[in-house]
Amino acid sequence: MASEVKALADQAARATEQINTEISNVQAVSHEVVGALGSIRGSVSVMRETVVATAAAIEEQSAVTRDLAENMQSASGAVTSITGSIGSIAAAVDQVSAAVNTTRDAAKVLAR
Repeated sequence: MASEVKALADQAARATEQINTEISNVQAVSHEVVGALGSIRGSVSVMRETVVATAAAIEEQSAVTRDLAENMQSASGAVTSITGSIGSIAAAVDQVSAAVNTTRDAAKVLAR
């Protein structure tokens, strides 16, 4: 009977040692998982910062593009106005030229 008790005690000791080994293995894997999750968390944080910075840059580019479009529209209006003014100036020059010609012709007549 004592040998049976000793055999059971040895078997219990081996089982306890095997359980301790398995617990150590599970703890090691758990530490690896925690490390991997920390790394993933860091990567997600970096990606988030990149996305936020990209969104801000896109918004800034959109604002610059809107300003540029408004400035181009203003410049187009100014060019249209200048074109109209040049037409008016050309007509006035034609009138002045005609008046000069008329005056010159009159002066020629008077000079005779």
